[in-house]
Amino acid sequence: MADIILKNDRLKVVISEPGTLYKRQRFDWCGVVTSVELDRKHSYLSREPMFYNQITGGHGLSSNFEAANGFEYGNTPIGDYFPRIGVGRIIRHDRSPLSMYHDYTIDPAPMRYEAEEDKVVFYQEPIECNGYAYGIKKTLRLIENQLETEYQLTNVGEKFVMLEESNHNYTMIDNMPINADYELSVPYNIKLKMGRGKVTLGYHTLSVAEFDDFFIFDIEGYDGCLPHTWTVTHKPTGLGYSETVKTPLSKFFVWGCHNNFCPIVYVKIACVPGQTTTWTRTLKFF
Repeated sequence: MADIILKNDRLKVVISEPGTLYKRQRFDWCGVVTSVELDRKHSYLSREPMFYNQITGGHGLSSNFEAANGFEYGNTPIGDYFPRIGVGRIIRHDRSPLSMYHDYTIDPAPMRYEAEEDKVVFYQEPIECNGYAYGIKKTLRLIENQLETEYQLTNVGEKFVMLEESNHNYTMIDNMPINADYELSVPYNIKLKMGRGKVTLGYHTLSVAEFDDFFIFDIEGYDGCLPHTWTVTHKPTGLGYSETVKTPLSKFFVWGCHNNFCPIVYVKIACVPGQTTTWTRTLKFF
């Protein structure tokens, strides 16, 4: 397995080469960040745990794309391909609903990258499937103690699609287990739509008081908050990191277990044929 390593005076970031560590259908194969180290001594990332003998293979920072219509998976005949942005084309095996846990036969999109000391640019070439075709340029760059990811999605197909893009932040700071010491904070009054586990809520903070095998909470209250920033802090040490996006949110979850505190912000991306859409996520480690 090969790795791409980015470095500057503050950060060391390890990224797996496309199609090596991760090669399943859920996450974008380009830009899977497996390790972030700050000031040569603090680590921030974990990997997805297994629940009920199921796992989708997420590592560290893993991005994925979901289409509102599932790229018409339900209309795809068994044995035919359906598209998956960030992956390529996937064969529908049977009549069951599309699952993030099952393994599928994948025809990967052509992928390449160009790396410098503190920046890497991934290119995913369009692969036509049922009228859909997208090219992706994804740039990860280090700026002091920040990791910025810029997405550029170009629709070269015949069909319009509404997407949600999310980034799973599998967090475990300095290998310290997840408990009430981890606190999520946002610049607005947190409202919970649903949840599993017990939390301690402040006006704009959330920490997990108690959970069994895992916890999950659907967060609301972010409407109109742009740019949107969340911060995770390990209170006894003061270590943590934040994510900022300038694109309107469609969903916001936080979930986790003994080795993960994972905020996930979803943004809506609309891209008509011939259009290029750009958005950015910025992580700041402290």
